[in-house]
Order: sequence, then structure tokens, then C-alpha cells
Amino acid sequence: MSWRGRFTRIDRETLRYEYTIDDPESYESTFTARQWMNRTDDDIYEFACHEGNYSMPLVLRAARKLEMQGKTDENWMPSWHKR
Repeated sequence: MSWRGRFTRIDRETLRYEYTIDDPESYESTFTARQWMNRTDDDIYEFACHEGNYSMPLVLRAARKLEMQGKTDENWMPSWHKR
């Protein structure tokens, strides 16, 4: 199997991600896929970081408990999230 990937800047607002897979044992022929990515002003968060994060349910449970008590905690967000 071989895999080749490339990011290409199309313009100031757009990236194209293109990859080609050649795996004769799995596919009848080589194929190429493309994905267009548009610039966003939103934060990009790596969702895979939460795989196996067993503390997340505890963090959420604590936040709901504070809400039920009418309390808030402005310090629970990580520092990189604060602007």
C-alpha cells in the first residue's frame, strides 16, 4: 500500500487536501480524493484528544452540579481557550 497526501493553498481563504491511495490488495485501482477547507474565524479543536478521556464525565458532572446550585466557575476553561 502507498499513500501520498498534499495540502495546496488555493487562495487566502481556501486549502485543498488531496491524497492518493494505491493498494492493489484492497482496491481494484488507485484512487485520489480531495477535500476543500475554508478559512474560519472559529477555534479549531482537536476532538480526538477526548478519546479515552475518562475525566470528562466528571468535569461535566461538576459543572452541572454548580449550575443546579446557582454557582459559576469562570476558571474551569483552559488558558488557551480564553481570549
